[in-house]
Amino acid sequence: MKSMILWLLVAFASANVMAKNIWCNGKVTNIYIDASNNVIINGTWRNHYTRICNTEDSSEVSIVTCSLWVSLATTSLTDDLQVTLMYDDQGGTMTCANIPTYTGAPRPQYLMLLK
Repeated sequence: MKSMILWLLVAFASANVMAKNIWCNGKVTNIYIDASNNVIINGTWRNHYTRICNTEDSSEVSIVTCSLWVSLATTSLTDDLQVTLMYDDQGGTMTCANIPTYTGAPRPQYLMLLK
């Protein structure tokens, strides 16, 4: 029984080490919504276009949340404010500089507007 508990502790500890979050900070320099309703931004942390959500597909982020993210990203662009996006890096190799581009980008966990 003790060995089973120890094994479970090691397994859970290993899983926590493998799960990693990254936080990307910067300003939104461009934003657009394509014909498929993907919201795509260009942030200074990547200097390339990445999709953050889709305004009609609620399978990843609710439509309301996506609409609010559009508002926050637009505010960052128009008011020259910083944002922070948090990504879940399951593979442990993603950085803000190598996030996949356009619709290949993973969904952020959140988008925060900073003053």
